[in-house]
Amino acid sequence: MTNRSRSPADEVERLLSAIEPDHRRRKVRESLDAHFEARGLKDRRGRRSGELKKVATTLRHIVGMQRWAVDDRYDLNARRRIKDFLGHIDHRQPWRRTVAECRRARGLANGAARIRNERTEFGPGDTTTLDEAHTAVPLNSVAKMRSAGRRGGNCLRDNTLGYWDDLRCGEAEFHEVRKSGVAVAWMRVERDSREITEIHGPNNDKADLPVDVLWLLCRKLGVHGDREELFLGNGVLSMFLNGPADPETPSLAVGGYGIWWRTGEIVLHDSRNDRWSRLLWRAGAWCAVGQSHLDSNAFEAMGRLERRIASLAWDARPTAQRSPGRRRGRHRRSAHARRATGGW
Repeated sequence: MTNRSRSPADEVERLLSAIEPDHRRRKVRESLDAHFEARGLKDRRGRRSGELKKVATTLRHIVGMQRWAVDDRYDLNARRRIKDFLGHIDHRQPWRRTVAECRRARGLANGAARIRNERTEFGPGDTTTLDEAHTAVPLNSVAKMRSAGRRGGNCLRDNTLGYWDDLRCGEAEFHEVRKSGVAVAWMRVERDSREITEIHGPNNDKADLPVDVLWLLCRKLGVHGDREELFLGNGVLSMFLNGPADPETPSLAVGGYGIWWRTGEIVLHDSRNDRWSRLLWRAGAWCAVGQSHLDSNAFEAMGRLERRIASLAWDARPTAQRSPGRRRGRHRRSAHARRATGGW
C-alpha cells in the first residue's frame, strides 16, 4: 500500500528496490535515467513530480507482473504473455514501450482474475435427472449463467438485472432444464423459500415443459411455482406437493368445480374448462393470485350462491380470523334479530 506521506521520488525508489532479480532492477533504472533525459521531464528541483507518479504506476505493474507470471490462478496464456513482457524489459527496451506493455499486462491480469471469479461455483453443481429425456442443470457460477443466457437469449448473459449478484450473495439459485441435451427452459429459485419466481423458454417465451416434468422439477429439486402461470395453469401446486390435499380428491366438488383448501389458501379447478385458480387470505379478504381463472369478486359471488363454498371459505381463514368468540357473537346477534321479528 502506498504511503501518502512518502514523496513521489521516494516511492519510485521503494518500488525499484522491489524489482527482482538484480539485473532487471538495474536495466529498469537505466531505462528510467534515459527516459528523464528527454526535454520537459525535469524542473529546477529535478525530476517532475507528476512524471514520477506516472513512473511509480508502471513500476507497480512490473512488481505485480513478477507475481502474476507464476500465479497458477491465472490463465496459462495470460501468464505466458506477461513473462514475454518481462523478457522485453530484461533486454533494455525503451521506457515508453515498457509503459505500454505494463498496461497490457495489467489488463491481462484483470481479465484473468475476472474469468477466475466468474468460474467460482456457489453451491452444488450436480445434474438432476428428471426423466429419460429431461435433466436440470444448476447454473452455479457466473460463467455458466453467461453461457446459458447466450443459449437462451435471455438476461442471464449479463448482470443488468443483478442475477449474478443474487447468485453470489446466496439470494437465489438458477437452473437450466434440458431435453435430450438441448436447453429448453431456464428458471430462478429463491434460496430461502424454494419458490420458483421466474421460468422461461428460449428468448423469454413460455417454457414448453410437460406437466409430468413440472411435478418432477418440484419434487426432485424441492421447489414450487405457485405464483408462476406455468405451474398454476397446470395445477402443479405446493398444496398437492407437501400438504394433505390430494389433487384427485377435492375437499368439495360443486357446479363443475373441484375445491381444495388449507389455512390461508384455496385452490379451485374448473373441470369444464380445465382452468385453475388460487386465492390467498390477505388483509381480511380472499384475493386471487397471479394468473388465476377466477378473480376475488367471482369467488365471493360463488360463496353467496352456494353455502358449502361459503362454509369452506370460512374454515380456510387463519385461526385468528375465525375465533369461536366471533362466530358465537354472530350467532347471538342473529338470534336476537330473530326474536325481535318473531321469526325462527
